[in-house]
Amino acid sequence: MVQSKIYEVLDDANDLERKMTDYVERGEFNDQLVAKWALDTVKIIERLGKTIEEVEDRLDLLEEQEEKKDFSLEK
Repeated sequence: MVQSKIYEVLDDANDLERKMTDYVERGEFNDQLVAKWALDTVKIIERLGKTIEEVEDRLDLLEEQEEKKDFSLEK
């Protein structure tokens, strides 16, 4: 699930890059497009941040489970 979210974010970033490159190569960009691209970039970064938080939470849970296992084995 987290892996698919990461791939979605990367796909979105690649799509945005392709769109930006196409417009720039054709010379068809303006202030409104640049503002939209900036907003899209912020949204992608926000999604990436949320995904990273989810990964960190899952890693914390795994660490806790490992600590409980280690504690049980010591008894």
